[in-house]
Amino acid sequence: MRICKHSASAMPGTVRASWSHHRHPASRRTCCRCGKIYGVTPTGKQTGECHYHFGRVLSHKGQVLGGLERRYSCCEGVLGSPGCQVAKLHVHDQKENLEGFVKTFVKFPPHNGNHGVFAVNCEVCYTAKGLELTRVTVVDPSLHVVYDTFVKPDEEVIDYNTRFSGVAEDDLKDTKTSIRDVQAILLNLFSADTILIGHSFEHSLYALKLIHPSVVDTTVMFPHRQGLPHKRSLESLAADCLQRTIQDDGHSSSENATACMELVLWKVKDDLKGRKLCFAHDTGGAAAALLSLHVLPCMRRIGDKDSFLIIVPDA
Repeated sequence: MRICKHSASAMPGTVRASWSHHRHPASRRTCCRCGKIYGVTPTGKQTGECHYHFGRVLSHKGQVLGGLERRYSCCEGVLGSPGCQVAKLHVHDQKENLEGFVKTFVKFPPHNGNHGVFAVNCEVCYTAKGLELTRVTVVDPSLHVVYDTFVKPDEEVIDYNTRFSGVAEDDLKDTKTSIRDVQAILLNLFSADTILIGHSFEHSLYALKLIHPSVVDTTVMFPHRQGLPHKRSLESLAADCLQRTIQDDGHSSSENATACMELVLWKVKDDLKGRKLCFAHDTGGAAAALLSLHVLPCMRRIGDKDSFLIIVPDA
């Protein structure tokens, strides 16, 4: 891979990454849903239906004593059974579209020294280039949605991924916002010192084509008991920690972003149980200060000059 400096006409902060062999795209790809290898013409066209399972593979006690059966959660079909869903085309999620990445800037701190804390959730669809952004939602520590927009993909959509994204064709029909418009707004809203929170956040950062150093991922903060590569779902974390059901009425980007923020707030408060909290001065939001003081030290050292919160242990 090579990194290229942006041209004068490019967005400030733009980083262009490219693989030399991408000039000649491969004519064969592997479908990330059904696992089959399919052909693609030079114009990006393909043929052949995709038969797939959308559920997870779960282990169940089998009829044989002590044995385990692996079945799909979507239809209870055994592992390897024909797909229960049919799509017109295959899709892939290979990260081959590496142009147009931007990096958050180092900025002068605000008057209160708080660079901000935000939870971000992204939704994606499938195009010829893989996964592309269709919606982004940003929530602040007060659980207010500060930015929410649908996004028009650069390439023609192959599958809107509505079952998992909640975004349908009608949602994007009149949308003109591009990923570059989104990046411009986020670069203005965030600084390199802003804490960004998300669930399996690497996918959101790739969808946004955003490079950012201060990240809190709820899949890391709340690890699966079996360890990686297993990850707990956002639904199970919300049920266990927040005693709340999410995505009950369908997938919601704002609900996911809000749940991520609430989970981190819950974790911080849970870790600080038994301590007395005294705020030295107005921080522009107690929740934001609480997060800044407790979460950021996990990623990098914070000096006394950055302190907004004094924690006094109970006697």
